Amino acid sequence: MVNTSLVFLDVETTGLKPREHGIHQFSGIFEVDGEVVDEFDYHLRVPAYKEFSPEALDMAQYTKEMLISPDRMEIKDAYLDLKPKLEKYGGKYVYGGPDEDKRLVVVGYNAQFDIDFLKGFWTDLKRVGVVRGNEHFHSWFNYYYVDMYREAAFLRAKGFLKTDRLKLEVVAEALGIKFKAHDSLEDSKATREFFHMVGKSFQGDVFNRLIKEAQDGERT
Repeated sequence: MVNTSLVFLDVETTGLKPREHGIHQFSGIFEVDGEVVDEFDYHLRVPAYKEFSPEALDMAQYTKEMLISPDRMEIKDAYLDLKPKLEKYGGKYVYGGPDEDKRLVVVGYNAQFDIDFLKGFWTDLKRVGVVRGNEHFHSWFNYYYVDMYREAAFLRAKGFLKTDRLKLEVVAEALGIKFKAHDSLEDSKATREFFHMVGKSFQGDVFNRLIKEAQDGERT
């Protein structure tokens, strides 16, 4: 059975290097069988040992002092809030356990960037003792993912998307998707809208007809 449990993820960070910089906002939208069932939006207290890029702070309009403030959510509290949602809408993969893989499929925009930072987030969770053993990012999230940045590149290469750049805010504007950039929950919502916009283009018999024509061509 095809896994239809998706999570549209995005993070806002203090820089571009996952091993050095941290996450200050982590958001996502859970979708099961095409319907939104839940979402989360964590404004995190960045660990003091992380580095802070002036460019990233300027873009987010934050100072370092604001992002390490005790008023923000601790990463352990974010995980404890998130874990029941991961269990409810997906499932944890256990090596040697049942064959059925219920892990969530990540959908993102330039998704590898977010995934690399979230792998570091799980490392930080181990550092504070919330996660133990061999649990890691891919315990909950599948190894394969959907990257809508690559879809945008494909659409531009085919001439359907006429933009000079592929940043999410540029692509969204060209497609009539309205959102507030550099807010991870807003980015997740825009990515989801783009995802379903592309999905609708495959509805009907056109794609199935093309597949059949290709298969028939192989037989001749």
